[in-house]
Parts: sequence; C-alpha cells; structure tokens
Amino acid sequence: MEDIQTIGDVIRSGSLFYKCEKCELRGAMYERKWCRPCALKWQREQGGYRGKDRIDDLSPMWEAEIPERYQAAELSHLPPALVEQFKSLPDDTGLFLWGEPGRGKTYSMAAFAKALWADGWDFRRISYDWLMLEIRDTYKPAATQTEKSVIAPLIQVGKLFLEDVGTTVSAGNQESDFSLRTFVQLLDKRIENCLATFVTSNKSIEELAKSFDGRVASRLQQACQIVKLDGRDKRLKSC
Repeated sequence: MEDIQTIGDVIRSGSLFYKCEKCELRGAMYERKWCRPCALKWQREQGGYRGKDRIDDLSPMWEAEIPERYQAAELSHLPPALVEQFKSLPDDTGLFLWGEPGRGKTYSMAAFAKALWADGWDFRRISYDWLMLEIRDTYKPAATQTEKSVIAPLIQVGKLFLEDVGTTVSAGNQESDFSLRTFVQLLDKRIENCLATFVTSNKSIEELAKSFDGRVASRLQQACQIVKLDGRDKRLKSC
C-alpha cells in the first residue's frame, strides 16, 4: 500500500460485514476497507485531507474541546493501573470516574480524550450543567437552536466526555425531571448505538441513583466501567 494516493484507495470497496484491513479489530465502513477511526487517524496525519473521499471529522482539533488548563495531560502522568484499564476498554464502553473534588478526574479524562483522538476517534467534551443551560436556552423566544440540535451531536460522536454529573445537587436532593429525562435519553441513544460515554462525578453510582433515579444508575453501569479516584486534593497545589 506504499503507493496509495487517496484515502478512498485504502478504504473503498469494503463492507460493514468485513473487518478493517488496517487494524483488523473493527468492522470496515460501508463500501470502504478501513474502519472510521483508522481512516480518521490517517486523515489527520495528512494534516487535514481534503480529497473527495474525505470523512467528516467531528473533532478535527482536540485543543478545541479540552480546556487550556488540562491540555498538557498525558496518559504517562496517570496511575499505571488506570491507564491499563482505559487501554483495555471495548470500543463501546467508557469509564465512570468518581471521587472527592480535586482527585484528578477531569485531568484523567483530558488525557484519555487526547489518546483517543490520536487513535482516530472523534470526541466531544461538555460539563453536565453547561449542557442543561444550553438546552434551556433553546426554550427562549429568540433561540436559534432546538433541543434536538443541541443533543444530536452528543448522541452521534464516537466518544463523549460528560463532566461533573450531579455535582450541583446536594446529597439527599433530587435532580429535576428535565435533567433526568435528558440524561436518560442521552445514555439510551448512545448505548443503543454502541458508542462509549465517559463520565465524571463527585458522587458514587448509588448516590446518583438517589439524585436521579435507578434508571440512570443502571444505564451508567451498563455503559461504563466504574473507577473511584482516591488520594489527596491536587487542587491544593499552587498554580
């Protein structure tokens, strides 16, 4: 394949029922020979391929999704056991990281997102409360977006990072019906489409079940491997 000129030369003529000829792990895209992550990785390595066979990249630049404070995060900075668990995840499974504030949940997720992007995955990152604000804004008279247009990109993207779920509702209090409905819908659609969701929270699965209800806990256990991060508060260090 040394003389390949376009991305279409290497991924066309495959089938959803054939394995990717590049990684031999995932199914090839329809009428192509490579899977989407392998094709996107190749495309990004070309500096942004613009040919007729170009694949729509939902996250062409990882820097646009990760806040500046966490852009230096790398897998090599994380505990080896956590990295090993991340690397062994099936394509359709994410991680639920929980623990007290400042234990490195967001930093870890930034490292995971960068690693996945380098492997050809597209991803989105958003805090749960910001998502709720964006959806509520669609109900304003002058809104230019609909609830569906806000949620759809998060349902479709290969890997979703949802930060700080349930952190603004104190223990013993309930999330709103609006918040519950949105979260259940989002998890359901991603599970149905075999897409991985990565979640952080200060609360355990059991505590989230009390804040939302048992449906959320059940779906998170299906969608994610659960990891508690312990240790000292890393935010106590000076910037």
